[in-house]
Amino acid sequence: MKTFFARITGKLLGDGTITKERGKSPRFHFTHHVPDYEWTIECYDKLKTYISFSKPAYRRSEDPRLRKGYSENYLVRSHVHPIITELYDIWYPNGQKIVPLEWMTPYFTDETLAWWYQDDGHLKIENGKISKIVLSTDSFTSEENERLIHLLHRKYGFTFRLDGQNRIVLYERFQCIVFLHIVEPYMNDVMHRKMNPHARIQPFAQKPAIRLPKQWTIEQPTKTINEALERLAYLLPNDTIDMTRVIEQFFPRPTHPIEKKHYQVRLTDTNRKRLHQLHEATGLSLSELAIWSLKN
Repeated sequence: MKTFFARITGKLLGDGTITKERGKSPRFHFTHHVPDYEWTIECYDKLKTYISFSKPAYRRSEDPRLRKGYSENYLVRSHVHPIITELYDIWYPNGQKIVPLEWMTPYFTDETLAWWYQDDGHLKIENGKISKIVLSTDSFTSEENERLIHLLHRKYGFTFRLDGQNRIVLYERFQCIVFLHIVEPYMNDVMHRKMNPHARIQPFAQKPAIRLPKQWTIEQPTKTINEALERLAYLLPNDTIDMTRVIEQFFPRPTHPIEKKHYQVRLTDTNRKRLHQLHEATGLSLSELAIWSLKN
């Protein structure tokens, strides 16, 4: 049942709800828009392995706020089951949904994060690059959201922040890319809008400024740094970025500031390509990549 609890936790953090009518046992249900039908079916198929569900039912609802004047959705509802009753008592102790952090923490997996993200996540792209990832947690209290932020930091090292709309947001580009790398194996094809776009490679200076720790002494910067940057090939086997290796080496990054000194370095064509490819795809700075190269 651990896999079931992991998945339904993602659903309850997202679009899933448990309702209980007077005199009846509670039922779990979720709704998705028609364009996300494949995601609806995937959730239905994976959850019905454990408890019984009604097949997805098409619904059309009048809504004058929309241009079409109506919305089209698919509704999936569980049948009555002791597990749903147990979950209702945990997630709705007073009839209102809460975030039962102690209960859900042991079940929170990468798949939980992916289900939550596909339900209630948003990927913001600006100028072809990742700007932020938003998890719409505005239905929870700010205290509950702070605890979710702490959970995500403790488990993954992410530094989400609470925004003015009571949503939790990940701003740092490299962390966003790590987030997307973690959830990618569980993403449904219709959720391509929430995945990492192809980075647009932009040219940069032949002699970029590279900042290194001030206490380091580099007597021949161009020669020394170019030789060190050859080690970037380890992160680019067959000229393709190995994100697993990148994450192992760079995440989480140190948060304390380091006083640095600038070096103008004429890079070889090969090193410029590697640096640029890694910088554009991960958001890591040229200086971070150079420091890693010199340390390894």
